Formats: sequence, structure tokens, C-alpha cells
Amino acid sequence: MIEDKVEELEELKQRIETKLFRLTLTTSRGERVNPVNDYLGWLAMSLWRQWLAENTTPEVRGILKNGSNSRPGSANANGNFPQQPAQGRPPPPGTVAQNPNPIPPPPAINTGRIFRLIASPNPQSFLPDDELKRFLKIQPPGHSASAALYTRDNMRRFERKIDEIKNVARDIVKPLTRNCLELDLRSLSDGGGGGLGYLTCMRVEEGDLPWDT
Repeated sequence: MIEDKVEELEELKQRIETKLFRLTLTTSRGERVNPVNDYLGWLAMSLWRQWLAENTTPEVRGILKNGSNSRPGSANANGNFPQQPAQGRPPPPGTVAQNPNPIPPPPAINTGRIFRLIASPNPQSFLPDDELKRFLKIQPPGHSASAALYTRDNMRRFERKIDEIKNVARDIVKPLTRNCLELDLRSLSDGGGGGLGYLTCMRVEEGDLPWDT
């Protein structure tokens, strides 16, 4: 029963994440925003997807430990080629060769906290105004100061675009942020349950119990 509930939760998370990444804004004519018809809207979508990817994707770890020097046949910093293991007798049957330098797994993503941040009624719970201002003030290489994107009017428009994204995303994650526990999540520190490290949306019904089937 527990394995079935875990699999059901993972499928639900995948559907929700797909909807979040596909979330998009449209112009007044119903067209999807792009750099031509709504540049600020397109920037808002880009910032949202970047934030979502960074907070829902495990850290990328490099395969090579020492960069190019770890490639087979490459020399080290002293110009010497690494020594190859001695060609001795094969290990006895049933033994498994141990990796002397195992790569640790990436840290787990706290999805419960991320989805509750998205569902929070506080619009400053993620991508706050200060972060939006810093984003608009970024000066791309090769652009003059006169072409700066940040103005008060652009900032207000950009905030409205981000708020529109947050409102749609808040509705999308509702199935994941339901609380099926006796615990009142409002009693937690941030008032929205964001400090809880797991999701509480799965419910065990009487029909799920093995002795009722």
C-alpha cells in the first residue's frame, strides 16, 4: 500500500512540474509572449523557469574528478602519465571491485518546501521585488548604459508579469499542497508550512487497507 502511494505521489509531482514548466503568459491578443511581442513578459517567463529549474533539479556533478587530467591517456601536471594498476590475477569469484573514490550522490531536493513556497499567499515568499530589481538592472555585455532596461515603469510592469505567473502557479500546485494530516501546518514558523520537509497531500482511504479488499 505504501509503495502504491509513493508511486502515486511521484506521478502527481511529475504532472505538476510539467504544468509549471509549460506555464506561459499571453499578450492581449492571445499570443504567447516572445522577445518580439512582449519582451518584459518573455523575461518574466525566463526568470520563472530558471528559478523553477534551479529549485527542483538536483545539483549537477561533474563526471571527471580532475578535469582533463582524468581522461585516459592524459598526463598529470608533472607531465607523467598516471600509473595503471598492476595486471595481477583476477579477483576471486563473487567479489566486487570497490571504487576507491566514489562520487557522493547529490543532495535531495526539498520539494515539499518548494511547492509550498509557490502556493504561499505571500507574493514575496519567492522571487521578491528586490530580486526582480537586481534582475532588470543586469547590464548585458556590449550594451551601453543608455540601453538600460530598468526604469520605474518597466519595474512595475515586470512585477505585474511575475505576479500573474505566481497566481497561475499557485493554482497549479494546489493538489500537492493539500494537508491530509491532523497537524495544522499554519502553526509552523513561516505560516504556510514551507518549513515542512515533505508533502502531506496523500490520503489513505478505507478501501486502501489490505484487510478491506
